Amino acid sequence: MKPKQNLRRFLPFDRRSISIVGTTTLSLLVLIACHPTSTSQNPIDETSTEIETANPSQTKTANSTTFQSDPDVNYLTLLSLIKGQLRVAKELLVEGKADRAEPHIVTSLTLYGDLQTQLKERNVPELEAPLQQLYDLVKSSPDDPQVQTEYKASMEAIDTAIAAIPSSKRQSAAFGMAVIDRILEAAKQAYETAISDEKMAGEIEYQDAQGLILYANELYPDIAESVKQQDRTSHREIEAYLEGLTTAFPSDNPPETPAMSSEQFAEMVDKIAENARKLE
Repeated sequence: MKPKQNLRRFLPFDRRSISIVGTTTLSLLVLIACHPTSTSQNPIDETSTEIETANPSQTKTANSTTFQSDPDVNYLTLLSLIKGQLRVAKELLVEGKADRAEPHIVTSLTLYGDLQTQLKERNVPELEAPLQQLYDLVKSSPDDPQVQTEYKASMEAIDTAIAAIPSSKRQSAAFGMAVIDRILEAAKQAYETAISDEKMAGEIEYQDAQGLILYANELYPDIAESVKQQDRTSHREIEAYLEGLTTAFPSDNPPETPAMSSEQFAEMVDKIAENARKLE
């Protein structure tokens, strides 16, 4: 029997895998999650001719002064990015589009590589096995009912990893918005990358942004009451802009003409960050 392919042996920077998931989005996801204030212009030398990365010196995250060096923010942001990828993968699998779901699972495995050390330090069970099993099954038997089981196992493993951060911290307004702001920054860059000449040209990038916006909307209710207690106006605006961002994604399949321009999308993200900074 042919052994199962272990993606971790060459992810994240081998060209075989990068060509699958989209170089720009993959690099900026890791960049924003792990190095939001880095001044490096090109963190991936091996593929510098193929990758356009976000300029991290222009990335302004909410509460950057308070949480710039907090490893919990990087940790939770990476887990959130993985969840966002799996969310959109699930939607595509439900639609019977396993070939289009596969790149998002590959990206989840890639992002996991940046978490391994942190998981060990926090005594959290590793995530590779359930993610790898999900990938193998989607690749070989996407219609197998076991796919749903493996998906659930992956999400539960991520939830366990998230729980390593005390709920009191996760539900604090400033910390929660620091994480959400990084998620939205990654979504903004992915959405911008998806659009070319006012047409939606990047399906994977579009779906990356979609998954991140959906998960940001799932995260916000956990801190909504805390935000409201500090600033009711900011709460209302953040909630409204988060919901407004979802209108950029009328379906899992990108429309030929964007439902929202990248400028409008960026403005909403920046407005959320502006309100988040009031919570410091």
